[in-house]
Amino acid sequence: MIHPWLNHLWQSTLFATAAGFMTLAFRKNGAHIRYWLWFVASCKFLIPFSLLGALGSHFHWAGSSAHYAPLPPMLGRVAQPFSTAPASHPIVSIVSAPSAGIDPLIILVGVWLCGALAVGIYWLARWLKIQATVRHATPMLLDKAIPVKSSSINTEPGVIGIFRPVLLLPEGICERLSPGEMQTILTHEMCHVRRRDNLT
Repeated sequence: MIHPWLNHLWQSTLFATAAGFMTLAFRKNGAHIRYWLWFVASCKFLIPFSLLGALGSHFHWAGSSAHYAPLPPMLGRVAQPFSTAPASHPIVSIVSAPSAGIDPLIILVGVWLCGALAVGIYWLARWLKIQATVRHATPMLLDKAIPVKSSSINTEPGVIGIFRPVLLLPEGICERLSPGEMQTILTHEMCHVRRRDNLT
């Protein structure tokens, strides 16, 4: 049971690394290209390659009689990097003595779980802090589709929340920026609201 999870984590990490390099390669292109690259990389963490392969095996393409060569060995290893037995060798029943010590795979999963827990706690603390900031913020009279508030806490403009979003601005920003600059910031943040980027 442990091997499919390790395969999924290993493959997803490799996929995200490739997306990171592609983002650097497209850094001179529009932001929407980098946005979709990271979106696809995020979706990969939800969908294991093994599930995609299983779904693909249920589809039979009509009229296709071509025979395809097997995948190169390297691609096969990427698809199943933690397989329990090589496919090219016959499985031989061997009675082995119980191994002393801890399984390295258990250690790897333990390290990953500790990292995931630390990241989860960090984001939860940030979320609670942001929610407290929004509760104590002062409403602003701006004609926008969502509530706009200003906060005395040192922050940057941003949309907070998913289902009931609030635009949070630093206190005194209207006095420090020109009307054109302020309108640019508001337009940018409202684009996030229309695209539902927080939900994504």
